[in-house]
Amino acid sequence: MPTNGTVWFHLLRHVASSLLSSEDVATPKIDKWTGHQVSGIAGKYIKIHDADMEKIAGTMQRILRPVFKKG
Repeated sequence: MPTNGTVWFHLLRHVASSLLSSEDVATPKIDKWTGHQVSGIAGKYIKIHDADMEKIAGTMQRILRPVFKKG
């Protein structure tokens, strides 16, 4: 993390990718959720449904809940 208090969007996207990976979310799904183009042969054939994206959003919410917990 930058030490001057600046948080870059790109850095946050990488942090999110790392957190999702630690929760065993498949790489092509992480790529799609974070806006990266899905790369590799597998990515061309894997259909990622909207329900998968909602599940990933729920995973991020669960991961970040303690960070944003009030009082």
